[in-house]
Amino acid sequence: MNMKKIFIIILTLFSTLLFSYEKMKLKAVVLWVYDGDTIKIRLRNGRKYKIRFWGVDAPENSTYRFGYKQRYGRRAMLYVKRKIKGKTILLVTYQRRGKVLKDKFGRILAYVYYKGKCLFKELLLKGLVKVYRGKLCTRYDEFVRYEKKARIRKKGIWSLR
Repeated sequence: MNMKKIFIIILTLFSTLLFSYEKMKLKAVVLWVYDGDTIKIRLRNGRKYKIRFWGVDAPENSTYRFGYKQRYGRRAMLYVKRKIKGKTILLVTYQRRGKVLKDKFGRILAYVYYKGKCLFKELLLKGLVKVYRGKLCTRYDEFVRYEKKARIRKKGIWSLR
């Protein structure tokens, strides 16, 4: 093997170790539902965090961002509240070099499961959220399939088009 191939192999292995993410699973209680894609949780150790649903985007339920509320924003928020507020959930997130994956506002990016079900799948199939196309998540292709089903069936936000 020549030196160039050895260098490429070593570089590939090093970058894989340096940039790879480690999956984390955490049980938490939902304290507050801000909207259809953001919640506040408390871990077993008592620490509280804001969680941003990774890979989905709900219509805005407040006038803060756009100056008006978007249709289905309240429905998305109420659905999330009804399903998980005050309940124990499972968060699946990722960390790299000891740092948890966060968005630009410092919220932890995570998938949310309750009663063994993926909350995001339900939200997407009901048309209450859409796939977030900014920072792609590890389940992007799967989420796009759920969104497509809701679009075809004209569910929720897709009934408006």
